[in-house]
Amino acid sequence: MRPCHAAVAVAALSPAVQAQNLVIGAYPSQSTARLGDVVTWTIIAELDSVPSDRTVLATVLDIGFGLDYGGDAGVELSNNAYLPAFDGLFPAVNGTASGDSITGAVGSQSLSPLGTPDSSNPLSIYTYDMLITDDTERTIFADITIVGQFTGAYEDGSFGEVFFYQRADGSAGTVPFSAPPLLFLPTLTIVPAPASVAVLASGVLLMGRRRRG
Repeated sequence: MRPCHAAVAVAALSPAVQAQNLVIGAYPSQSTARLGDVVTWTIIAELDSVPSDRTVLATVLDIGFGLDYGGDAGVELSNNAYLPAFDGLFPAVNGTASGDSITGAVGSQSLSPLGTPDSSNPLSIYTYDMLITDDTERTIFADITIVGQFTGAYEDGSFGEVFFYQRADGSAGTVPFSAPPLLFLPTLTIVPAPASVAVLASGVLLMGRRRRG
């Protein structure tokens, strides 16, 4: 079965939980960047419309994913890693960064008695750096693909109550998830260097050629 993308909700729910939805996206540390800049992105998830009789124990308990920027050849991803809460008793697999993509990332939090999960909502999950190698003007965003089991947990006695956003076989769980709404989609705009800088760079290059001549 195809893995589910965070760009669409993955389940039709019973009326009791219809309003709940997990929003997950990758957010850049700045809104614009130029050639040579390094931008840090953070994957953040937020569970909306938590029932009044529930307390979030783990917005995300375990998650496997890949992501890309649509084959953008002008960026290079690196320094990719889960945040410490997802790298405890069961070590996280940070995945492989190559060009504009990350593949094979898998991480989980531990529940009592093995550990205490980060109960933040919204919850920061994973970070990576992006080097801008082409200043062609454009706006980019991360397309996150959830792979395999994707869960959260509510407080319930000693061990918590685990619920599914997506099951291990890729089928829908009991709470849907989606990317941020289009109006609030986290994006990064690449802007060309100012013309004066470009002219100066061209002049330096020309002078170098004349000296070699």
